[in-house]
Amino acid sequence: LNTLSFPAQLKDFIDSCAHMKEPAPTRTDDWHQDQIQRFREKRCDYKSFAETLIRVIQHKTKSLGIHAIVQARAKTIASFAEKIQRPGKSYDDPINDLTDLCGARVIAHTLSEVAAICQFVEETFDVFWEDSGDKSAILGASEFGYLSRHYIVSLKPGVFPVDLVPDDLVDLRLKAEIQVRTILQ
Repeated sequence: LNTLSFPAQLKDFIDSCAHMKEPAPTRTDDWHQDQIQRFREKRCDYKSFAETLIRVIQHKTKSLGIHAIVQARAKTIASFAEKIQRPGKSYDDPINDLTDLCGARVIAHTLSEVAAICQFVEETFDVFWEDSGDKSAILGASEFGYLSRHYIVSLKPGVFPVDLVPDDLVDLRLKAEIQVRTILQ
């Protein structure tokens, strides 16, 4: 096309079309129902994962002498159904694409406790760095917002004692989001 002579307006239009993104595929009601059913069948694994995260993190914080609040949950079916139907979002395989089907929150008292917990997470779990981040790093010095360290993790094989983490749960390679922050954050 570059060698052909087109009027400027037509050339601009052709260039803009060449850079357009592929439209998101249209999802049918059957597709949504199928995805919801798949999550319904896997949700018990995510609930077990949440319970395991609580055990593992509480065990470590206790051994570090940190009195942290540790919470975890599996995403509800209703929340999953809503998320995969949000306008502007498109998931080819929501069960594998979504990284927050299980989530944990660790709330510590001080930044040094947060640092110790973050070090534990980074050394103990398989961290998906491309999906993880420090929310405070994206805010300017005078901005206030949602401050916490977010990790997308899975259980690392061969690391956890079987009494804390069953081997079959490790083998599933599920992902979870772990948020670590102070009470003030």
